[in-house]
Amino acid sequence: MRAILVPTADRPECRALLATAFRLGAQLGADVLGRHFRPVPLEPGNWDMADLWTMSRRGAWVVPIGEEAERAAAAAERLFRAYADDAGYPVTDAPGSRERPHASWRALDGAPYELMSAVGGASDLIVVSRPAEHGGEKAWMVLISALLDSLRPVLVLPHRGEAAPVRRIAIAWNAGRTETLAVHASLPLLEAAEDVVLITVGGGRRNRGPTSEEMCEWLARHGVAARTKRVERGDEGPALVEAARAENADTLLAGAYTRGRLREMVLGGVTEYLVTKTSFPVLLMHA
Repeated sequence: MRAILVPTADRPECRALLATAFRLGAQLGADVLGRHFRPVPLEPGNWDMADLWTMSRRGAWVVPIGEEAERAAAAAERLFRAYADDAGYPVTDAPGSRERPHASWRALDGAPYELMSAVGGASDLIVVSRPAEHGGEKAWMVLISALLDSLRPVLVLPHRGEAAPVRRIAIAWNAGRTETLAVHASLPLLEAAEDVVLITVGGGRRNRGPTSEEMCEWLARHGVAARTKRVERGDEGPALVEAARAENADTLLAGAYTRGRLREMVLGGVTEYLVTKTSFPVLLMHA
């Protein structure tokens, strides 16, 4: 894992994101990429279901223009450079090495839903904030764009931040395609973790992927000593979080929108629960 992306703005929650990103970068020998989005207003006809759903729940993104936009970008850059300096990261466009990782800064013209496929796809991990309970429309759009467009693992931190996530990782295991891809994409984090447990809710095997025991064998081949835990069937989202807390996990890794994006957006589901109803750090991936 060589590139950690942090969508950056001068907001309190971004301080927690940057602190976590640079800590993980130092641990993994990864570059940290700060990217500031300078979006334009959404034009009718360019909306997709995620945009409409976001606006219906959080309101449209109020877009700064002109000098206000430049001030916002400059403030975001100052914040990023301050955290890079504290972490001992030189800010440069040149890629770093595992022994000497670098920080990279760019302000980009365009909205997250327009740019995330490109900037997310050119990273290995995206660190974002869970939107605040009231407001948070910008953080919500960044989060949804990261999940739906990047094809990368997305670490979603509580709005208040988290001191040291991704040390003890619980994996929501359903033997599914998305969960399997999420584990493979997150392998460097699992290799660096102190403890890994695969949690299955219910007794039946619902997908054709590896069982939790088979996945533990695969992880063991990569030096990860994972274990399994099965809990009785219940409301899957709360059951997963409760089991993860019982195992002293600090992060829950799960597939995102595995039952269909539209169904979960409208009717609710595990992803909806994890990003809106809990304060638990989650590592999500949609594929």
